[in-house]
Amino acid sequence: MKKSLNLFLLSSFLVVLSSGCSIQSAANSNAVSADAQPTVDIFANTKPSVNANVNQTNAVNNDSYECVRATPKSIIKRRVFSKTNFTLQKNKDFPFEPIGFETVEFENGDKLIIENTGCENYTLIFRFQTSRFSGKSEDARFWYRAAVQLIEQTRKGLVDETNLVADGIKALNLYIKNNKTLKFDEEIDFGGTEIRDVVTLSKVKKPKGNRYKIELSFGIGPL
Repeated sequence: MKKSLNLFLLSSFLVVLSSGCSIQSAANSNAVSADAQPTVDIFANTKPSVNANVNQTNAVNNDSYECVRATPKSIIKRRVFSKTNFTLQKNKDFPFEPIGFETVEFENGDKLIIENTGCENYTLIFRFQTSRFSGKSEDARFWYRAAVQLIEQTRKGLVDETNLVADGIKALNLYIKNNKTLKFDEEIDFGGTEIRDVVTLSKVKKPKGNRYKIELSFGIGPL
């Protein structure tokens, strides 16, 4: 009888001991899980956070780029040249530098497209299509004089901000006067030592039909 009682007590002790170990093991397991879960959450949240920071950085780099110039605007006075259309187009190479295109139709049938572009280097390109002149395309002196006539007649319809054109016309006249041999695509510098002002007459293209293409550009920069 005594022996049976001892065996029963021993068995009960072992059951209690086993239960205690199980409880302790479960507690330890829960403790590890509690520590591990935040680590997993932090890692999971870190990935999008890093991507978000990269995107924000890229956005800041693009948006915070401050162009020296404002967005291009129309430079033609419509009360002078009423048949005028101005549009902005996206610049594929420099998205933060949109390009302005202004089309003018003159009463005499000539056409003009003005390209207004640049940021640190500001450029106005005047592309005339005219049937008013007729000469050999390689005769630079003839076409310099023709280009001066065209831009001078256009100047009366330009906004006051385009002093660059007025100064460029003076430089063209001096270049014609002071040089026996004139060249196409010559950068005629009329600016200071730090900021360049240049005017250039591109090689005249033969006409399609009866219109010659004359391209005259005025540039300033870096600003």
